[in-house]
Amino acid sequence: MVPASRSRCSSLSRALLALAAACLWLQHPGLAQILNPKRGFGDVRASYANLQAVGAGWYYTWGTGSASPGAFGAKHYPMFWNSPSDATITAVRNRAGVEWVL
Repeated sequence: MVPASRSRCSSLSRALLALAAACLWLQHPGLAQILNPKRGFGDVRASYANLQAVGAGWYYTWGTGSASPGAFGAKHYPMFWNSPSDATITAVRNRAGVEWVL
């Protein structure tokens, strides 16, 4: 038979070891930060799967539309080509969440 104090110590050791392993796993750079603010994606079809595959924190679509990224959470940066109309500029300026325009 194993003494009760030794059994509790063994259980506590296993729990601490599991906690330490979980902390190390979370510190892995590929797992800890899914959305990288320095990594972007440019494609007219910026989908959830595309953005997730590269861990993009932002994207553009070569236009003013935001494609369909779903609930991925990456920021969309609209792009103007040539000379956009005043209506297009106003629409993009008034859009919620737009910080920059390419």
